[in-house]
Amino acid sequence: MNINIGIIGTGLMGLTHLFSLKTIEEGRLLSDTDVHIKIRGVADPDEEKLNRLKLKNAD
Repeated sequence: MNINIGIIGTGLMGLTHLFSLKTIEEGRLLSDTDVHIKIRGVADPDEEKLNRLKLKNAD
């Protein structure tokens, strides 16, 4: 099963959820199951905050 996830908001709660999901995805914590998590996007009404998040993760 594929689970596509999008996060709304780049505040503390949104970033905490994003970090947790990224850890699960990169750590292959569900590799022994038929579940695949993919973070598809992040949205925020404040474009400046969204751009800062993009710059932090550009590497």
